[in-house]
Amino acid sequence: MNENELEEYENKETEILSKLAKKNFNREKISINDFCGFDLKKPYGFHLVPIYLTLPFYKTQIVNLHPFETEEIFEEHYGISPDQLLELYRKGRVKIILASSPERFKNKEYLDPFLEKMPPTPSREAAFELVLTRGRMMEYFEEAREIFNSKLNKSEFSRAFTIGAHTIKYEITEKDLDNLTINTYASLKYYGYSEVTDKIHNIANINPNFGSFLSQVYYRVLIDPIIASLDGCHPFFKEEIELKNTYDRFLNITPTREKNILPYSQDVGITLFENLKLNMPIWKGSIHR
Repeated sequence: MNENELEEYENKETEILSKLAKKNFNREKISINDFCGFDLKKPYGFHLVPIYLTLPFYKTQIVNLHPFETEEIFEEHYGISPDQLLELYRKGRVKIILASSPERFKNKEYLDPFLEKMPPTPSREAAFELVLTRGRMMEYFEEAREIFNSKLNKSEFSRAFTIGAHTIKYEITEKDLDNLTINTYASLKYYGYSEVTDKIHNIANINPNFGSFLSQVYYRVLIDPIIASLDGCHPFFKEEIELKNTYDRFLNITPTREKNILPYSQDVGITLFENLKLNMPIWKGSIHR
C-alpha cells in the first residue's frame, strides 16, 4: 500500500474507534474483542512461533502481524510463508491484528493482501482500556510519565519482542520507548499490581531503563493474557515464566499462582503438549492477584 492508502487506513481506524467508544462507554461488561469484532471459535488464543506449533491446540489463532522487511525474515519468524498464513486467514484458522501502526507497513508490498483486509491496529487495545477504565487510566499514565518520560536511554536499546526462542528487533525512537513503558506501567497499575509497580517505581528512580524492562516482563505475563489473547487462552514458554519468577524473588514480590491448564480434547494437541513439554497455556482465569 502506498503512503496515501496507509494514511486513509489510519483515518478509517480513528473513525471506527470513535464509534466503538461511544457504543461501549456505558456498558457494564465489555471485552477487548468488542473492539476487534472477531468471530472467534473456541478454543482460541494467542499464537506461539512458529505458528504451526499451536495450530493443533486452537480452532482460531490470534496472530500479530509484524512489518518485516523481507519475506525471508517473515518466514524465519513465523515458520510459514506469507501465502501460507494468508491461506489460514482465509479459512478462518487465524485472525490478524497489526503489531504496529499501518505507517510502519510502508513499502512492504508482500503484506498488502493482509492490509487490504484492514485488520485491527494496536489502537484498539488503547481504546478498550480507556473505555474500560472510564478514563481513570489517565491518572496512571501521568504517574508513569513522571517516572519515565525523557529519562530512558535508547543508545543500545531496540524494541525486542521475545516469543520463545525468537526475538524481533527493530529500531524505535526514544518517544516510542517512553510510550511503550508508560503504557505497560499504567496497565499494571490499573489492573491491581501495585506491589509490582511500587518496586518498579523505586528501581526506575535509580535506573529508568531497568524499570522499563521490568514493566515489560510483568506486562507480558500478567496483562497480555487479557489483551493479546482477547480474553482467550494464552501460551507461554516456560522461560518466560521463569524470568518473571526470578524477578519475583529478586524484588521480594509475592508470587502469582499459576495453573497449567490444557482445556483441549484433541489427541494430537495433547501429544504435542507432552512431547514438547511446553509450559502452556496459562490463561487469564488461572492467574490470581
